[in-house]
Amino acid sequence: MRPSPTLLLLAIVTIFSGFSLTAYAQSHDNEQEENKKLTATILHLDSLFWKTYNECNLTENARYIAPNIQFYHDKGGITSGAGALTNSLAKNICGNPNQKIRREEVPGTIQVFPMRDGNRIYGAIISGEHYFYVSQNGKPERREGLANFTNFWTLENNEWKMSYVLSYNHHGAPPINTRKEISLPAKTLKQYEGTYKNPTFGSFTIKSNGNYLTMESSNSRMDMFAEKPNLFFSKERDLQFEFATDTKQKVSKIIVHENGKVVDELTKE
Repeated sequence: MRPSPTLLLLAIVTIFSGFSLTAYAQSHDNEQEENKKLTATILHLDSLFWKTYNECNLTENARYIAPNIQFYHDKGGITSGAGALTNSLAKNICGNPNQKIRREEVPGTIQVFPMRDGNRIYGAIISGEHYFYVSQNGKPERREGLANFTNFWTLENNEWKMSYVLSYNHHGAPPINTRKEISLPAKTLKQYEGTYKNPTFGSFTIKSNGNYLTMESSNSRMDMFAEKPNLFFSKERDLQFEFATDTKQKVSKIIVHENGKVVDELTKE
């Protein structure tokens, strides 16, 4: 007995569907493996580029830059061409012998994205955030800046070169907090409550909030954590707030320290 045409058609469709699914799975697995290798390659090249940047080894640094590179900076404008970019690094980053600048990626922010034309990989994008540290006159470095970057690498003649660079969202970096928070009795925190005034910045209200203080104005808010019974610090910036007392041992003002220097005072009303 011969099978009906319908059964034959179903059998053929089933067979070819199986082949199609198998081929798709193999193609997907191959692409995933290629992506892993690509990611490892770009991360390695990225690390070498930034190593030469940090060392101001501009000869080696230029090896990773395409001749027609385009560099876009949200503060410094557009730089076109490898020669112009290398000259800019020599002048600005590496031009002061008494100052050293170091770049460091922000952990967990780096991503690599393959760029394909059909099955062919022609480039890759790497993006993330990075910190910039500054050391002057041999003193310990301090973390000063935080920014985003997006770099486009192209594959030409079996060589990877960085051809487009976007450097943007530059702003101050959060401080590295080495201070230890302590707990104070509610009575101690209560004595610091009140309104404090500054001729330049106006009035601020201090309130106790559980085991820390909160400073508020009409357009800002900052939490202050105890380091000593009369000394508090911010976790957002390198600021310390020292509560001073008058001759009657009553809290009279706040002395504000930034980067270890006295920068302002607020008088209690």
